[in-house]
Amino acid sequence: MEFEKLREIIEDVLHIEKKEITPETTLIEDLCADSLDLYEIVSEIGLAFEVEITTEEVNKMETVGDILRAIQGSGREI
Repeated sequence: MEFEKLREIIEDVLHIEKKEITPETTLIEDLCADSLDLYEIVSEIGLAFEVEITTEEVNKMETVGDILRAIQGSGREI
């Protein structure tokens, strides 16, 4: 469930097909996300999941799976 919502957010921000987004997909190399894209993704994650992940934290994450684990590890029931 969280993965599908995260895929939708990334699809909307980066304008790519959801089928291209897997947990192993890298944000910068595979998706060509820049710092503005990452900021938008972080903002949308905050709204959708009611969690707080900073842009700095996302900058340290390499894959979509890293973001998903951060969302799931937030302690919030999603």
